[in-house]
Amino acid sequence: WNAAVDARNSSGPIEIENVKAGGVSVLCPSCPIRLAHIKGPVRCMGGSGSILLSDVEGKNIYVETTSGAVKASRIQGEQLYVTKTGALQGRELDGSIEFQAQDASIDIVESKGFLSGKTVSGNIAAQMREWRFLDKAVIESTKGSIRLELPSDFTGDVDLHAPVGKVDMGFGVESLEERPVLGTAKPPGRVTGRVREGSELLKIFSGKGNIQVVKGG
Repeated sequence: WNAAVDARNSSGPIEIENVKAGGVSVLCPSCPIRLAHIKGPVRCMGGSGSILLSDVEGKNIYVETTSGAVKASRIQGEQLYVTKTGALQGRELDGSIEFQAQDASIDIVESKGFLSGKTVSGNIAAQMREWRFLDKAVIESTKGSIRLELPSDFTGDVDLHAPVGKVDMGFGVESLEERPVLGTAKPPGRVTGRVREGSELLKIFSGKGNIQVVKGG
């Protein structure tokens, strides 16, 4: 299919595959939605039904849900995922990856690029094989814990803050006074400074949980 697809429904499953140009727009408040092998922009607005995306490549990819879970794999482009209570699971995402959630967990693995987003009460777990700053990155959970795996060659400025939890930092951090800060900070946990040469700022905040930053391969 070499043209844009616009699908709207009120119930029943929606499945769209093999769109090679033009992009896809989907709107359904209760449908389970499946999009696969799409080239072009995607705008998917669901609700209580699950959303499954795989092998999608587009300049802009927007996915919104209320309670339906979102599973995304092999997605490339500028991505924004918005959810209220539906969990987000991402695998092999590549590009600008952003999320906005209320009472939902975030789990992203084997991904590349830039990650930024906020959830109110869910935990955040992310494994980034490559990290490419596009701007300041903010990863925040008001009530949950955060675990972030970064590539071993990560370089950037960091501000990690867990006021009532602890911060485990797997990288050496050079403070503003050029003193090394290693290991675990005591509550109220905070680690700030520079990793290697530094660059843009990676800010991680957990209001009531812990923060763990792990050095990957």
